Amino acid sequence: AAMFDDLDDSLFLGSANLASRIQSIGYEIASPNFLGCIRDLSLNGAPLNAKSIRSKSNLLDHCPRQVADLCGHTDMCKTSEQCLDFWDRTECICRGNFISSSCEQAEQTYSLNNGFISYDIGPGVHVRSQFPTFDENAFETWAENELRLHHQSTLPALWLNILFRTTSRDGVLFFSSTGVQFSLIDIVDGFVRYISRTDDLRTVQLNLDEGPTISDGNWHMVSLAKYPQEGLVEFRIDNHGKDAQLFTDLHDFYEQKLTSCSLGGTRNVLRIQGKQLNNFQGCIRRFILNGQLQPMEPSHRQSNFLTVRESQNVLFNVSCANAGAQKTELEAKRQRPTLLIICITFSICLVLSGIG
Repeated sequence: AAMFDDLDDSLFLGSANLASRIQSIGYEIASPNFLGCIRDLSLNGAPLNAKSIRSKSNLLDHCPRQVADLCGHTDMCKTSEQCLDFWDRTECICRGNFISSSCEQAEQTYSLNNGFISYDIGPGVHVRSQFPTFDENAFETWAENELRLHHQSTLPALWLNILFRTTSRDGVLFFSSTGVQFSLIDIVDGFVRYISRTDDLRTVQLNLDEGPTISDGNWHMVSLAKYPQEGLVEFRIDNHGKDAQLFTDLHDFYEQKLTSCSLGGTRNVLRIQGKQLNNFQGCIRRFILNGQLQPMEPSHRQSNFLTVRESQNVLFNVSCANAGAQKTELEAKRQRPTLLIICITFSICLVLSGIG
């Protein structure tokens, strides 16, 4: 909770004004910030004078936590199995194994009519980029026949799930970009597609055209996961999907330098490979990023990952939830796909064979 920097004789409490100061200490830390309340503060037995404070940020003159057990004083997680105490707030572990401030909110459904929701990057991405989670297995090597078993038993570094239903055969589900780089998940002729493009014009494309047709009005879960240390990407629709081992970098669909991030489409016309793409028409119930439910409207508690910037043609719609059977989630029963190894040169578009 305290650090002294002898370069400029600065004493920091709770955190530091620059990430480089913390990184320079040379060992791993669980968190770069202290979250809690401090009553008394002294140095070598002498109380510190508040007048000597040079700068401060995100401080309150009182302790907002009034009870010892926040989970015991909230009904927000009454429909879930577990409540998590994060000191200044509670979060729930909801059915489907994701975190939300309210599991009832996770059941709300929104109708998009050529609409979209655009997001700003939340504070979580800055901490993630400056203090990446230490991987205790980072220096282990894995035989190729053990690679799949290992990656199925560990969480990916980056993953997202979108639960949706539609009768449209085309439409954008997710788009994020960093300059000319981008990640895209969309519907093409009734099947889902994933495209990643990097700044050196390398393009990777995965089409799940051997899976189910998703323009049937039923609920479907599309999932994308990246395992960068293993060079693996996993793309799924319900229980059908493809895994690929790539010898190239992919665009990070969630990173600090994102210039755009949106669900359902974009404000401006989006053209990919010379074709104009349509915004999504249908219903979306959940947008989950790294296991955390993301907000669908500004009135929701905003996420550490994403905050709603703008939405157009998006309406809360109870009738969306009444039709179709909900499909399984990413963590549910999986069929075992075939591991593919792909070597990508300058600019190539790949359509992979998968399992059904």
